[in-house]
Amino acid sequence: MLSKRRNTKIAAVIICAIFLALCISAISNYRGIINIANEKIALMQGCVPVLAFHGFVPQEIKESDSSFADNQWIDDFEGFEKQMKYLHDNGWHTLTADEFYAWHQGKLEIPEKSCLLTFDDGYYEMYYLIYPILKKYQMNAIAFVISSYTPETTASYNPAERNQIGWDKVREIEEDYPGLSFESHSYNLHGFDEDGNEPWVTATLDELREDFKANAQYGFQYMAYPYGGYNKTMLTAIKESGIKMAFTFKTPGYATKSCNAYKIPRQKITAITTFGEFAKILEKTL
Repeated sequence: MLSKRRNTKIAAVIICAIFLALCISAISNYRGIINIANEKIALMQGCVPVLAFHGFVPQEIKESDSSFADNQWIDDFEGFEKQMKYLHDNGWHTLTADEFYAWHQGKLEIPEKSCLLTFDDGYYEMYYLIYPILKKYQMNAIAFVISSYTPETTASYNPAERNQIGWDKVREIEEDYPGLSFESHSYNLHGFDEDGNEPWVTATLDELREDFKANAQYGFQYMAYPYGGYNKTMLTAIKESGIKMAFTFKTPGYATKSCNAYKIPRQKITAITTFGEFAKILEKTL
């Protein structure tokens, strides 16, 4: 009888010990989950994905015209709309240029899921294709134009041709939808010279100053470096100009408040970026 009671007590102690161990394990796992969640929130709040797009054509043209099919910088428009719908449906806040700058300067708190959309080269599909989609999904963005390439009047849209947006449509967009702002991709530093060099690479400090001086008439405050690159001479020239912030591809990564204002990194979104990779870039899991 005593032996039976003793065995019962031992069994009860063992059960209690197992239960206690399970509780401790559960609490530990719960704390681990909370820590992971907190680390994720800190990561999301501490840096911002700055996405860089270039040109677009309808998917049919992208697939049928070899000059577009083999060009990673020209993506299909339908895929872009899918990306914007993803941002909209998943609660992403797309920052304006001024919001991003204020955040970087520590003067503005932004939503956890914030990103910045940028478009290089100033192609005319910014008006015909991209602007309507940004407006449809209430997205903010920056379009960087090459001033010397920008005509006064925008050509009629032909998906098989590459043309620049004109100042007429730039003014129309800025008046109708201030969420899409136009900034500098230089005055005339894009392209290649007769020796195959990018103009900004071989330019002297005085030549770069002249380019910024010619661009000053447009009142730009932000810039995307031509081809995403810069050197010491460019940094000297841009700091002397009225430009407050510049974007690069030279050091890929996410933008943080500690980034140099003239070396803001961007993530390239091209025709070879899959939709899954696009989502992972936003979630900072790629």
